[in-house]
Amino acid sequence: MSDGRMEDAVRAYERDGVGGLRAFVASPAGESWLDEVVAGCADPRASVAATWLLRAHVEAGEELGRARTAALLRALDRVDDDDARLHLCQTVASLDVPARNAEQLARFLRAGLAGDHKLVRAWAVDGLHRLARQHERYRGEALQALGRASRDPAASVRARVRRIEKERG
Repeated sequence: MSDGRMEDAVRAYERDGVGGLRAFVASPAGESWLDEVVAGCADPRASVAATWLLRAHVEAGEELGRARTAALLRALDRVDDDDARLHLCQTVASLDVPARNAEQLARFLRAGLAGDHKLVRAWAVDGLHRLARQHERYRGEALQALGRASRDPAASVRARVRRIEKERG
C-alpha cells in the first residue's frame, strides 16, 4: 500500500464497514489507485476492503485490464479471508482471464467449492461456470460442479445453480 489511500480505505472499512468504502468508489483516484487495490487483495489486513472495492469497480462497468487481472490471479493463493474470497468469486464474471492464469483461478474456485462457507461455495460454482465460458478446457469440470452444487445442503448454493441453469437456457 503505497500512497496511503488504501490505508485510508482500510481504516474507513474498520470504522464504518462497507459504508466507509462507498466514498472511495465515488471518488476514484486513477490507475495507480487501482494498482493499489489489486495489491491490497492479497494483503491480509486490507483484503476484505480491497476486494470489495475491486468488486464495486467492475460492477460499475469499469475494466480491470489484462495485466491487473493477471496480477490479481497470481495473488489468489494468498487470499485467506472468506469475505475477500466471496468478493473475488463475485468478480469472476467481469474478468477477462488470460489463458496462462486460468489454472490459478480454477484452483482458487475449487478451494471455494470445497469450503464450509456457503456463499463462497455458491459463487465459486458461478465462477467456475464463467471460467468455462472463457476457457473450454474447464467445461466438463464446471458441469460436474453444477451437478454437485445442485444437491448442496445450502439453499443459497442451489439458488445460484438455478440462476446459472436459467442463464444457460
